[in-house]
Amino acid sequence: MSKKRFKVPKPPQSTQSNLPARSKASRAIWIGRGCLFGAAGVVSYLLWYSITKQPMAGCGPGSSCDKVMGSQWAYWLGIPVSAPALAAYSILLISSFLTTGARRPSTVVRAWQILTVAGIATIASAIWFTFLQAVVLKSICKFCTSAHVLGFAGVLCLLSQAPYFSAERRKSSSNPGFSGKSAVLAVLIGLLAFAALPIAQELKPEKINIVRIHRGAFDFDLREVPLIGSPDAAQFIVTLFDYTCPSCQEMHRELVAARAKMSNVFSVVALPLPLDPRCNSMLTRTKPIHMQACDYARLGLAIRRAGLEPYEQYDQWFFNLSKTPSLEEARQHAIQLIGKAALDKNITDPWIDKTIQTSVAIYAKNDKEIHSLQLPQLIIGNAVIAGPIHGVDQLVNVLTTNLAKISL
Repeated sequence: MSKKRFKVPKPPQSTQSNLPARSKASRAIWIGRGCLFGAAGVVSYLLWYSITKQPMAGCGPGSSCDKVMGSQWAYWLGIPVSAPALAAYSILLISSFLTTGARRPSTVVRAWQILTVAGIATIASAIWFTFLQAVVLKSICKFCTSAHVLGFAGVLCLLSQAPYFSAERRKSSSNPGFSGKSAVLAVLIGLLAFAALPIAQELKPEKINIVRIHRGAFDFDLREVPLIGSPDAAQFIVTLFDYTCPSCQEMHRELVAARAKMSNVFSVVALPLPLDPRCNSMLTRTKPIHMQACDYARLGLAIRRAGLEPYEQYDQWFFNLSKTPSLEEARQHAIQLIGKAALDKNITDPWIDKTIQTSVAIYAKNDKEIHSLQLPQLIIGNAVIAGPIHGVDQLVNVLTTNLAKISL
């Protein structure tokens, strides 16, 4: 008997084979992705800086980067602008991979739509922040600018491959989602998304504490000046003092006690004013006790340049001593706090002499108003008070009275 042969039926083809093949990413798309990865890396670093307040490489206090990152324009609705920037770059990167990695035509269309919206918003934001740096702040942050350039270039590379903006690609795709109308709509939505940025910054600017005295003649950025207390305090006073002045040392201790007694409602901008003609042009002679006053002032400012925390530690150590330490003792304590390398570097910072000369200018202004060169001096609003105030209670009364006038 002959055997019948049975043909084994072929398994049905997978439904996946009916889907179109994934398109290959062009060189321009890969370049765009690389630029966006770079931009995302830079804004991640900026976000880390905004959260931790750690110094950025090559951007110390008072530098162009610091001025830009410390301005109201570096925030949006209370959060660093680097956060939404990082979100935008992430969306662009994910969308770029979906435009070439997705098989479903509807997914590809949606990915290009999202990429176009986010891309237009990114380009407009780059132009906006470049304008702010160049025209409004007159300071250029090298990290911010690098992110804008990379993001701008990355978006242009990606959009150059979008079916919206290429008649040939639009024809080959034969997809109604790539019509001219849909392209215009995506661009308009992108511009509207960007508009939320400057509008919110104008209507609800981030509060950056700047202390102004003498009716705006002098102003101080609380992120860089010597400070007793918190930069977020409700009120501020300014004091001129000399590290070698016994009355100044006593006033300093009383100010600390008065702050505690008044629940720390105010902070003190503590400006060193050496009674030494080597750095104080208001004087022609100096007493032996003040012979090294300029050096003490420079040392204290060099520590402040390393950060507010080591400055506060140095401040507490110095003014809690029963007498003025020798300059070498003070220097050795500074080295313990910030290290010899940092101290040697900071002591040559031009900001130090600039700050001392600002103190001298205020000293001269005060002399014109109250006709006194006596230290210490307190500036509370428009009031200038020269000379020691004996006792914490009396100081509290003076502070309370004059701070109340500021609030009126």
